[in-house]
Amino acid sequence: MAKADFITSLVLMVLGIGVVVESWRMPRFTDQGTSIWSAPGVTPGMVGLVLAILGLALLFRSRQAAAAGSTEAEAAPAPSSWPQAIAAFVLCFGFAGILVGRVPFMLAAFLFAAAFILYFDYRDNREAFADRKRLALRIGLALAVAAVASWGISTIFQDMFFVRLP
Repeated sequence: MAKADFITSLVLMVLGIGVVVESWRMPRFTDQGTSIWSAPGVTPGMVGLVLAILGLALLFRSRQAAAAGSTEAEAAPAPSSWPQAIAAFVLCFGFAGILVGRVPFMLAAFLFAAAFILYFDYRDNREAFADRKRLALRIGLALAVAAVASWGISTIFQDMFFVRLP
């Protein structure tokens, strides 16, 4: 798995750097008085930069795993990962296919983020949900994170990138 991660990291870094370079070459329209943040290459450039950085992180991780002598059996996904993948798909479909366009975007993002956090937190920490005090704390924290995330996403896209959200 360390070798596959190493190769994947190189591909991700090359792809990310390529996206950054090409987005930099796109027109910026600043000569027409527009904000640099409204240039069409800003979002792809940021995505490319994050992709390259995550590729670099994967490169370091794969080198550490190779040095530690990790085996294929240790890195193989657990058979129980399918229910998580299906749950993530259902939540994403519910967000994009049902909520977006029917309710304000910030509310849709809040509901999606809260449901996603609570489902996967419950799945990983069922014992924490048995205690009422810890349950209230976890729900409160999930709702706070979802609120900040939905506000941040909406604000960045509307005010920085000038994208009209549904």
